[in-house]
Order: sequence, then structure tokens, then C-alpha cells
Amino acid sequence: AYRSHHETGVAAKAVVEAFYGKPAERSYFIGCSSGGYEGLMEAQRFPADYDGIVAGAPANNWTRLMAGDFDGVLAVLKDPASHLPLSALGLLHRGVLAACDSADGLSDGVLDDPRQCKFDPAQLTCPDHQAAAACLTKAQVEAARRVYAGLKDPRTGAQLYPGLAPGSEPYWPHRDAANPFAIPVAHYKWLVFGDQNWDWKTFDFADPADYEAHVKAEAKYAPLLNATNPNLRAFRDRGGKLLQYHGWNDQLISAQNSIDYYESALAFFGPGADVPAFYRLFMAPGMAHCSGGTGPNTFDMQAALEQWVERGVAPDQILATRAVNGVVDRLRPLCSYPKKAVYKGQGDTNDAANFVCR
Repeated sequence: AYRSHHETGVAAKAVVEAFYGKPAERSYFIGCSSGGYEGLMEAQRFPADYDGIVAGAPANNWTRLMAGDFDGVLAVLKDPASHLPLSALGLLHRGVLAACDSADGLSDGVLDDPRQCKFDPAQLTCPDHQAAAACLTKAQVEAARRVYAGLKDPRTGAQLYPGLAPGSEPYWPHRDAANPFAIPVAHYKWLVFGDQNWDWKTFDFADPADYEAHVKAEAKYAPLLNATNPNLRAFRDRGGKLLQYHGWNDQLISAQNSIDYYESALAFFGPGADVPAFYRLFMAPGMAHCSGGTGPNTFDMQAALEQWVERGVAPDQILATRAVNGVVDRLRPLCSYPKKAVYKGQGDTNDAANFVCR
């Protein structure tokens, strides 16, 4: 579950050395989603494997991610009354933009920091006399609230996994009860219950027996599957550099998960340590899971990593672009967290030169 990434790297290095007659001078790991998860696993468990790592939208908190994604499936698809078709997702998205888009100083269809958005889907609730096509039923409102809120411990109320960010609604995967998001359903079917006949619709986190099965599986699999250890000291001490990025509109892995892991590393090393000297996080407003989205979502993390490892030039910002029909129409800087790109107040709002990281 965790050693495979290391063994693959060892084999690849052996192939390189056999072919070229000398070992590689540098080794880099670059991946997104499960690839980002593997990158963090390498940094934590095998810190000597790579000189630099790019970990995009990492699925590193695997067992909690599966629980959070599965709760989203249950919230929207278990009861037909809670279904959120594309029309409902469109209503939610427009409601979010109406409430929060201009809060960052620009009405551009992108939330720079969705954590500042206080949108409540209840404001879209249908009056008794209005057709549902133009609003949301109470069941749909509660389903949306649950997706935004994320999964909480039914016994204590503690956050188990963060929800999806406001602005991500057009990409939510909960569309078809006949074909729910397969990865979390498979996790519970095969690892939590080990039963090929298990029906996902019978599960409820609020049910004590079901939740106890989740807890037992978490205790069993988290030590093998999760890459959440904030102790990156060995990776740092050998000179390793880690770049992490995450799209705020990620519909599969909560963007807050990346912030949570980064901040756990800050807490581990303490206030006197210079964590950004070896580890930096970049949040991408409007970007969906690993690519796409309403915001700038194309950028070269590899070049930034090479400059950092080979020339000691740490990236404070990375240029990102958005293209529509193959034509680039927006350039913005992605800023090293916790900084955000702030419009200078004049000039083209689609030109990165008119923004500063602050």
C-alpha cells in the first residue's frame, strides 16, 4: 500500500543507470490526485528517493477522503428527493457567485478564497407556490449543506473530513444513483465490509453499527494507506523540496485537505522553523480536480521545482493561464500560501502583471 511507490522508483533508477551507464543526477516525482498522494507518501516514508516532489490535489488522507466522498454520495443520491441534477447545481453555483464573487474585489466568476463565502443554500428554497425548476426543495437544500459541510463524527460533531468549497458546484460528481462515485463505494464494499453483495444504500454514518465498522476499518487501514504524517524532517534535512497545489473548485478531493496537511506541518515544525524554505503550497482559485475549471488552471510546476532544487530559486508565485477553445484569455499568479493574488486596482484584470501576491 505504501512501499510500491518506493519500489517503482528504485526499479526506474536501475533502468536509467543500466541504459545510460551512470545514475541519474536528479530525480523528481510529479503527480496529481493519487499521484499527489504518492508524492507525499514518498516525502514522508522514503525521503531519500527524490530531490524534488510536486504533489497536486493529494488523496493523502485516504481513509477519511473515502468517508467524506461516500458521505457526499449518501447525501445526494440515497434519497431521490435529495438529488441535485445539473439544473440544481447551476442554481447553487449562481447563488454562490451572487453572494460572494465580488468579495475579493473582482466580479470574475472565481472565488479567490471560498472560505470567506458565507452562502447558505436555504436562500434558494422554493416557496410553496413556486415550481421546483427555479429553486430548491428543502431536501435538496439539506443535501447541498451536507456536501459543503463535510463529514462530521456523529457522536462528537468533530470534523472528520472537510466538505467541498463554494464555487465547485458545476463539477460535483453526485449525478446518478445507478452509478454513484465508484471509488468510495468500492472502498467500503471491499475494505470496510469485504462483501460483494453489500448495498451502499443501506449504509448510514449515523447508525452506530455502521459507524463502528467505519472506525474499525480506519484503525486497520489508516496506518497503511494514509500519508498524513507531518514529520518531513528527514526530507528537509537531505535538501528535498516539496511543491503542493490544489484547485479550490476540486470536486473529488476537498481543497481544504491540502491546507490542513500544510498547516499540520507548520504546527509540527513550530513557529521558529522556516517550513517554506523546503515546502510550499499553492491554491488555485476556480480550478477543478487537477485541471479545468473557471479559473486559471494550466501552469508549470515542474519548471518551478527544477529552479528551486537546482538553482535555489524558491517560487513565490507561479503563472497560471486559462484557455477557452484553445485561446488563452486569463493570466493570474498563483501565490505561495497563505498569500493570495490581489488586484492592484488598475489595468486589465486578465493580465497577471496587474496582480500582487499579498
